Amino acid sequence: MAESTEQAPKKVSVRVSALGLLALGFGTVGTMWAFVPRMGRAVLPFGVVAVCLGVLGFIMSAATGKTGRRLPLGSAVLGLLALAIYTGYADQAVRAVRQVTARSAHAYAAQYDSSQDSPRAQTAGASQARLTGR
Repeated sequence: MAESTEQAPKKVSVRVSALGLLALGFGTVGTMWAFVPRMGRAVLPFGVVAVCLGVLGFIMSAATGKTGRRLPLGSAVLGLLALAIYTGYADQAVRAVRQVTARSAHAYAAQYDSSQDSPRAQTAGASQARLTGR
């Protein structure tokens, strides 16, 4: 009789950093919300928590050597990406508000200072009429 040379498949145990998974969840939510223009400051906690958990998970995995280092590191980068997108949108929004405010202030000043029908000219004309009796 011939013996079977087939071996049973070995079970492969994959150990994943729990902190890396948590950081991945926070980083994913933060990155998705960062693309929504009016989410505002809701992105900040998710990005910061993702970066902190990712760095902590990377340090723990480097110290123990039991889990992989790529997931926590990638999750921290994803949190940084969320923060970078948010700060880019926030900076862009602040610039837009400043431009609109400056334009409207200049337009208002140019409109009323140069016209004869400005409130200042009418007030001055009424005061002059009262003084002269016309």
